[in-house]
Amino acid sequence: MSVMRASVRASALTLIELLCVMAIITLLAALLLPAVNQAKAGARRIQCVDHLHEIGVGFVAFANDHHGQFPMAVPASDGGTLEFTRSGYVLQGDFYFCYRHFQAAANELVTPRLVVCPSDTRVSAASFAELGNSNLSYFVGVNAEFARPTSILAGDRNLTNDYAAPGSIARLGPSYALRWTEELHRFKGDLLFSDAHVEERNSPGLVPAGGQTPAVANLALPTVRPGNGPGPGTTTRKEGPFGTPPLAPPATGSVAISTVQVPRTVGLDGLPPGDGAAAKTSAPPVVQRQSTNAVPPTPPPRPGEETATASQFGIWLSAIAKGVTKSGLWWLYALLLLTVAAAVVLRKRPQSKNKPGRRAKPSPRFR
Repeated sequence: MSVMRASVRASALTLIELLCVMAIITLLAALLLPAVNQAKAGARRIQCVDHLHEIGVGFVAFANDHHGQFPMAVPASDGGTLEFTRSGYVLQGDFYFCYRHFQAAANELVTPRLVVCPSDTRVSAASFAELGNSNLSYFVGVNAEFARPTSILAGDRNLTNDYAAPGSIARLGPSYALRWTEELHRFKGDLLFSDAHVEERNSPGLVPAGGQTPAVANLALPTVRPGNGPGPGTTTRKEGPFGTPPLAPPATGSVAISTVQVPRTVGLDGLPPGDGAAAKTSAPPVVQRQSTNAVPPTPPPRPGEETATASQFGIWLSAIAKGVTKSGLWWLYALLLLTVAAAVVLRKRPQSKNKPGRRAKPSPRFR
């Protein structure tokens, strides 16, 4: 009988061994999940490339029906958006009618789901009639030319310029630098060219390719109003025919604001319902500009610069914590830490029971 009990005790796992096994499984899961997430992100990016290629095919089909011109260079009377393109050059800051360029090619694109990246949080519209910037994941190269294959026609919207005033027009050229943000593809992006081919750019900095024509590409970004971000119910738009931004209140004691009247011409398809088809012009919008005697704003810090109040270790620690939180692995690391702590505590408990001076109780014997 004693031999059988000893064999059973020898084959069983102790609590410390069980906790060690759990810790190893947790560690393997923590190492495996990032690889799974990376594979999912790669699959979504492949779908994004396919969406951009389909958009390029639709724009090329439009150009073939309009004497080799994209919608941005065709007047509204012929089904294009030339008036919106010109207004985008005049307006300062953000404007909200980038979706109009995709609406012009609605017959060729067929479904509005093509203009939303699978990695984006923005939702697709039910139809092109309800399309807005909040249902759009791609910018438009408003000066792209169908006859030049190296013209940038569209691409992922996660572009920014840290050293210029924010606005819906971003420029890429020899004197203009852009970079990809963390949205969509995590500091990466895709570009669509006028011959419908797509290129993946995997570096955070976006520089013009050799032989780019025109030399400076004007990119209209699908900006949205503050508080009107992606989500259900954002397809209802409140902007006017040209999406003029509202006047922002001036900062107290810092910047003086002056208003400038900018006339513009409105196309027939750009009129809101109820304005009448015979109207050709609209009231000139009020564009906000800063006076020359205003206090200049403080430029944003350059990437990689260390602030005076933060050390390199603090920046590194905050980046690690942010990455762990966003990847959803914080609970695995917490479980691993608790498992190790429990193993250490349980390992010390038998040692405290077998202190010198204590006599171990004799085990019962079976006759």
